[in-house]
This record gives sequence, structure tokens and C-alpha cells, in this order.
Amino acid sequence: MPDPEYLVQKLEAGAVHKTLTDYGVVIIEGFLSPEQVAKLNGDVDPRLAALRQEGKTAKPPTQVSPSPWIPDLPQARASPSHWMADLVPPQVKWVHNLVDFSKVFCHEILNHELLHDVRRMAFEESGDYWLAYDAVIESGPGTQEQVWHRDWPNYASPKAGAGTTEAEMDKPDAEHPAVLSELKSGDSAVLSGKMVHRGSVNATQYSHRQALALVIIPGILTPLDATRRLPQRMVKAMTPLAQRMVGR
Repeated sequence: MPDPEYLVQKLEAGAVHKTLTDYGVVIIEGFLSPEQVAKLNGDVDPRLAALRQEGKTAKPPTQVSPSPWIPDLPQARASPSHWMADLVPPQVKWVHNLVDFSKVFCHEILNHELLHDVRRMAFEESGDYWLAYDAVIESGPGTQEQVWHRDWPNYASPKAGAGTTEAEMDKPDAEHPAVLSELKSGDSAVLSGKMVHRGSVNATQYSHRQALALVIIPGILTPLDATRRLPQRMVKAMTPLAQRMVGR
């Protein structure tokens, strides 16, 4: 296991891909420019502010019905107004489908040269690749530390157990130490899909920590986000590479 400094790479695709292959995680310094960060914040900040102001509109489960597996055991059933946001902590907000409204995401981030250089290397054996999911995730004051898990790249100061491929991990050990990845604005942490990681606690009183989350998958798999609804005029304004990323 290397020192954390070895996981940090500049904007060079070969070095980024090698570190990602060797350790399952790599930190890229300055992945987005200050101008790109400012543009993206300008696109998503009003939506995040609106989400903070909204109260929960869904009701908690109020009915019970027999479990299909254990008939004698009552099982909570969600009311019709129960929604997905109730499954995440109230301090955490998500802005989805950036391609719908963010020009910097559509025209700059989806065309990021380094992103595609690394992805071509990573998906060389499986062939083509495309965007599975995108969101800006905000961890507000009081957000608790996540459990160790696998999912997608997390740009919000994740703790990664480098070299770890176990599905569950209660705590680090000598074979699988945890590495605290402190990222500056514009940096990114790229994780293999097999990397166990977790987001760290936000112990501040007023600071909202935001992360751009992207999931890139082989072209043989189905994306989580649906992009068929995008109007033709919007798709035509995108580059052929960006169009391919959204399956058009």
C-alpha cells in the first residue's frame, strides 16, 4: 500500500490509468478548472437552495401488510406519497440529470479530454462506454459518516480502503488501510467499481460540501439515467462525443 501522495496524479492519462489499475483509486489534481467549477456551481446552486427550503412532502409508512416471505410477520408498506428522498439523510441533497440544464456539463465536462483518454484505456477490452449516471450531491452540516460500500466515483472527500475489494468492511486493518482523500476545489477522486469507500462526516455548522458524481459504464450495460427525453435541438447542439455519452 503506497503513501497517499502516490495516489495523486496530474493531468496525464497514462499515469492516471496506471495508478487506477494498481490501486483502484486515483486523485486527479485540477481535473476541473476554477472557471468550470464556478459555472457548475452557478447551474446547481439555485436548485440546491430550493431543495434546502423544501420540507418533506412524503408521509412515513402508515400501513402494514403481511410479509410475502413470512406471512405472520407484519411488514411496513409505504403510503402513496412515500418517495426516494426519504431514504437518504435529510442533510444530503441531490441534483440529478445535469445534462438537462447545465451548459458547462453538456459542452465541457462531457467532452473532457482526460476523462475520455482514461476511459478508452479502462474500457479497452469491453469496447465502448457511456454515461450511466450524473448528479451533484451536497452533504450539509451534520451529515454522518457513511458505512463502507461500493457504488460510483465520489468527489466529496471520500475515505477509500485502497486495494480493497471486499463487499463489506467494518473497519480498516493492516492489509486494507483507510486513506483520507482531502480534495481541493476542482480535484477529483476516480474509483474503480470494486473499491470500498465512504463519504466522511460533515462536522461543520454552516458549510455545505458538494460533489459532482459521474458513473461511466461499458456500452453493453444500461445506464441508470434516461436521456431519451432530451429535445432534438439540445442534442444537435452537443458534440458527437457528448451525444454518444448520452446514448444519442
